[in-house]
Amino acid sequence: MHRDNGLLIDLPVLPAGITRKTLREFVRAGLADAGYHGVALSRAIPSCSIIRVTRLDTGKSQLKGLVRIWPAKAAMAAIDTLDGRLLLGRPMHVMRHLHSTEFAHDGTVSSRQGGTRGGELKIELVDD
Repeated sequence: MHRDNGLLIDLPVLPAGITRKTLREFVRAGLADAGYHGVALSRAIPSCSIIRVTRLDTGKSQLKGLVRIWPAKAAMAAIDTLDGRLLLGRPMHVMRHLHSTEFAHDGTVSSRQGGTRGGELKIELVDD
């Protein structure tokens, strides 16, 4: 990864009713607590997305947050600051994003992890 791309952080389980604005504010607050202010803070989050991941076999879904933070050093500080912090009343798990899926020819997604957690997934970008 090129250092200018920053780092993608993953919030694997978001509370229902979350918006991108709320997610971005949560991450900005964590960056501010980690010492980022002014221009560094205003440019630190170039993208913020919420996706819905649905298991096709059970129909159960969950919301997941993906936030790009620049520079990578700020992203690592955000992970340390935000992991365990409450968002809409729920403690958040925050980690570096690790790509662990494989797209099938029909657009569905299968986990590479296998085992009982595997299975086909439907992934949708949530518009708020």
